[in-house]
Amino acid sequence: GLCYVQVFPQYGCSVDDPSCMCANTNLTTTITACLVSNCTVPESLMVEKVAKGLCGAIVRNSGIVTVRVTWSLFALAFLFVGARFVARPERLHGSGYGTDDWTILLCMALLVPFNALVQLMVENGLGTDNYTLAPLQITLFLKYFLIFTIVYTVLVMVSKVSILQLYLRIWTIDAVSIWFRRLCGFLIIVHSITIVAFVFAVIFSCGPVSYGWTFWDGLHTGYCINRSAMLYALGAINICYDVLVFILPLHNFLKLNISWRRKTGVLLIFMVGLLVTICSIVRLQYLVKIGVSKNPTWDYNNTVIWSSVECNFSVVCTCMPAMAGLLQRIWAKLSGK
Repeated sequence: GLCYVQVFPQYGCSVDDPSCMCANTNLTTTITACLVSNCTVPESLMVEKVAKGLCGAIVRNSGIVTVRVTWSLFALAFLFVGARFVARPERLHGSGYGTDDWTILLCMALLVPFNALVQLMVENGLGTDNYTLAPLQITLFLKYFLIFTIVYTVLVMVSKVSILQLYLRIWTIDAVSIWFRRLCGFLIIVHSITIVAFVFAVIFSCGPVSYGWTFWDGLHTGYCINRSAMLYALGAINICYDVLVFILPLHNFLKLNISWRRKTGVLLIFMVGLLVTICSIVRLQYLVKIGVSKNPTWDYNNTVIWSSVECNFSVVCTCMPAMAGLLQRIWAKLSGK
């Protein structure tokens, strides 16, 4: 109240006339600066909520879009994983189950809590402005976002491990030089080390750990590293791994004794996987506000939605080779070939 009493007269406005404040952006800016200097963050948000209400401000909410995209892609991922496991049994002329199948099943299992965390974040304000929320909601949102980041880290790496295991399955020790298999094994180890390193980095990015979701109110003491830079590093490494895993088998693939028509078809399937890399690149531009935003529930939404698209679609892309094989067998049966 003191900020309003002090600032309103400077702009020729009366405290009893909120329309004057609504029409004067300079007055609003001055009041905001006063609130930041003299009030706690929760108090400032409460005052902002009242002021926005008096001015008839539109309440933004893009969380519903995030939820719809997330669960739609989860359903697609579930469909592709199911088709993959239907295609594998040898009695159905499949190649049998391998470690790559069990690894992608692990990814599918991780998608359940991953997408559930998106739902929980939306229920606690993701996609809305934080002044519309209770303090507990903001705290819970930031806590869920931290866990979400951990699961994201595991998912993007494990999905690539599944692809590397598929390479080892396709190109046996008799069919390809030993260096290729050793390189695949080495990359699996590198991906595993990356998971451990970044999971620990995310968990202990703040001290105490709980400061990672309580820092926003200014009422707690602690420290955090530059989490935006940390996630940029993870994103850059992830993109490099994507490209490396994609180009790794090209030499061996071109040497396969199959027609160019089939080679082109398989290559197109693999190229769809580059869409996951595009999602990773798009996601990078939204990481700059992580850990520093004054309105995280709104500013983090693009990061969450692109992370969701990337993880769900990576599972879909990983299952595409098996899906193609299943469709070929179905077509052959229907056409009588």
